[in-house]
Amino acid sequence: MKIQRGVYEQLLKCPQVPPETGGILGGNHSVIHTVRFDRGALHDAGVTYMPNTVFLNRCIKAWSTAGIDFYGIFHTHAQQWPTLSGADKGYVHKIMWALPSSVQELYFPLVFPGCTVKWFRAHKTPRNVYLSEIAVEIVEQEGR
Repeated sequence: MKIQRGVYEQLLKCPQVPPETGGILGGNHSVIHTVRFDRGALHDAGVTYMPNTVFLNRCIKAWSTAGIDFYGIFHTHAQQWPTLSGADKGYVHKIMWALPSSVQELYFPLVFPGCTVKWFRAHKTPRNVYLSEIAVEIVEQEGR
């Protein structure tokens, strides 16, 4: 997987945690070139990111019409939480099982604002969802 430098830099400009924020990533031909930020849904804790699924599903539908593939969901973490939490992993599994069988993989990066992005790939088989940390290449913007 690759990500255009401009999108990567936008991710790094996410606000510091807390609270967590997030959004979705899109692209084509294994290159992420589009990002949509989400304010999130209201929830009781006020600290963790809860996606506004109605808003994000509308964005994904519009992307599909425009020929942009949905590649995954990101959210921010503070540096003292360097990996996906148990709740994050549960949510990844829930999302993967809710999607059609044609969607076999998505990306769930953690953004550490102003610092770096840690990339996780979810791969769905008929019986399980596997999560693994992966390397992503940053590329210069190319024509779509």
